[in-house]
Amino acid sequence: MKRINVVMVAAAFALGTACSKKEEVPPNTGQHFPIPSGGVAQQPAAPPADTGIADCSFPSFSLAYSEYASWSTFAVAEMEQLVGAGKGRCGPIERKHGVDIELRFMAYGPSIGAYAGGTADSVTITHLDMLTAGRSDTSVVVFATSTSWGGDRTIVPDGVTVDSLKGKPCRGLEATVSQYVFEESLRALGKDPKRYPYQNMEPDAAAAALKARDANIGCIAVWEPFALDAITSRG
Repeated sequence: MKRINVVMVAAAFALGTACSKKEEVPPNTGQHFPIPSGGVAQQPAAPPADTGIADCSFPSFSLAYSEYASWSTFAVAEMEQLVGAGKGRCGPIERKHGVDIELRFMAYGPSIGAYAGGTADSVTITHLDMLTAGRSDTSVVVFATSTSWGGDRTIVPDGVTVDSLKGKPCRGLEATVSQYVFEESLRALGKDPKRYPYQNMEPDAAAAALKARDANIGCIAVWEPFALDAITSRG
C-alpha cells in the first residue's frame, strides 16, 4: 500500500502543476513525426508474419502422443502448420524457440513403450501410468495438460448389473489408469476385483467390440473420445 500511495500522490502533484500553468507548445519541426504532403503521418511498416513450414537444423526432440481430448492440441498445431510434421521441418513456434519438435502420433500403449524404451524423448501420459514407464534416466513432468475428471470410464451395455459381470472379462489397456479405475470402482461398491477378470485390449478396439455387441465382453474401461463413442451406441 505504501508504494501505491506514493505513486498516487506524485500523480496528483503532477496534475495540479499542469492545471496551474499554461505550457507553450513548441511547433512541429518534423524531426520525429514527418507529415507528408497528403497530411497523413507515416506509419512504420509491420514486419512480415513468420508463417508456414520450412527446412530447419535446430536441436530436435521427439514427442509420442496419443488420442485424448487435450492431447489433440498437438495434432491441431501440426494441421495449422504451427509446427512441422517431421524432423527437419519447422513451423513458426519451432523457429521462435530454436527447437525442432518431432511429433509422433500412436496408440497410447505403444507411446508408453516408445518412451520407456528410449525411442521417444517425451510422451503424453497420466501420472499413474508414469509409474510403469520407468527409464534409466530421470523423468521430469514438463506441464499438465488436463485433469481427467470423468474422462476415464467403465462402460457396460444397458441392463447389465455389476453382479452379472462376474466371470465376464472387462476389456481395456492393462496396467494403466483404465484398470485402476475399474478395480477401484469395484472396491467402492464392496466387490472383490479378483472375481471380475480384466483383459488387455486397446481402447479403440474395446469401444468397437462393445458397439458390435460382442457377447464375450462384459464391459470396457476406456477414456475420451472412445468412451463417448461407446456410450452413444450401446444398447
